[in-house]
Amino acid sequence: MKQREVICGAGAMAAATTRPSEEQTIIAAVRRRYSDWVNELRRTYPPAPYLAFAQAILHLAEHCPIPSYGQTVKWESIPESARREAVKILQNAAKQNPQSDLAQRVLGLTFLLESDVKEALRNLQRAHELKPDWFANRYALGLGYLMVGETGKALPLFRDKP
Repeated sequence: MKQREVICGAGAMAAATTRPSEEQTIIAAVRRRYSDWVNELRRTYPPAPYLAFAQAILHLAEHCPIPSYGQTVKWESIPESARREAVKILQNAAKQNPQSDLAQRVLGLTFLLESDVKEALRNLQRAHELKPDWFANRYALGLGYLMVGETGKALPLFRDKP
């Protein structure tokens, strides 16, 4: 009888580790509801870059594993198809909002994550042209320059004042 109890206990433990926890189930449900809400807002206000950014993040979140507390998710661990879809969402936002430094910056930073430095620099330079005094634009462009080894162009962008 004890052997059967041990086997049943091991089976229950294995089932528990493969089954989503209550926390993971709740997080997934919240993600779905928030995603539905953002998608509805995007249909109402299609050109809003902040909504496109939220939609891209939610799309990525739906396709990546839910990390345990204190863990991070690596960009490469998100399926390539989900990453491509997020890039499309951000590209559409940048195309619909050519004067939005946010749309250009977020797309550029996403291209940096994808290691497409040429496209990243194009968008980051555009964001910087639109709002050169905004630190986030200077910082993002500086990161792009660092990625290509242009330290001389990057360092001035990290200073407090342009």
